[in-house]
Amino acid sequence: MRPSVALRELKRWVTLGPSFLQTVSQVRSVYHDYRSLDKVVEETKDRYVSDKVNLVGHSYGGVLAMDFALGHPSDISSLVTVTAPFHGTRRAYLGNVMYLFGIRTPVLDELYPDTDFTLDMVAKIRRRLYLLAESGAMIYNVISTEDEFVAAPSMSLKHPPNITPITEIRVGEGHCESFFCDTTSSLVRRVISSDFPTILVHPLLENSSYFDNFLKTLTPEQRSKTVVFDYDFMHPLK
Repeated sequence: MRPSVALRELKRWVTLGPSFLQTVSQVRSVYHDYRSLDKVVEETKDRYVSDKVNLVGHSYGGVLAMDFALGHPSDISSLVTVTAPFHGTRRAYLGNVMYLFGIRTPVLDELYPDTDFTLDMVAKIRRRLYLLAESGAMIYNVISTEDEFVAAPSMSLKHPPNITPITEIRVGEGHCESFFCDTTSSLVRRVISSDFPTILVHPLLENSSYFDNFLKTLTPEQRSKTVVFDYDFMHPLK
């Protein structure tokens, strides 16, 4: 990672510190009333009288968003995934910093390469991603070339056979800053400006306040049709 990139990433970590500490507090107090993404999508469609939603997921949130979209293609208008470890990451052990707070999440065990979870995810992507595209969904995947947690090839959706129209965007930022940088944030704002409501899915070891600074950049109209999905990362996805 280049020094200038590392400095921007460090500044982002400092900005996100309160969100992380809030997450730790919630977990330690066994505060969890998280709903399934399926339920949130249905509630959002009902609330906005819409037959589709936009899904935007960062990091593990991108994996969750992809998993839902592959199973419910008719519900998706646009899917945006940012630095998502679809093929796993050998640096998943870095999440064990939560041990310092007396917290262990089994989700980390899923995120290593070649686990049953990652192998199943890759297989589903190769079997179903074209169905999502055929349903009319726009698919955007943001890859970081300077990520400290996930190698760029592990984020890519363009593995052979490449038969699905996907827009893959490369940014030269760290893992967190890759979402908040101008390239990605502009893309997400453009998606939010569509006719459909948008659901944001935060990274692992974070909560809904992760997106607070981004939400402040939206217009009142954009914020009014944006929902954040808060999920329980203390339990595995499968």
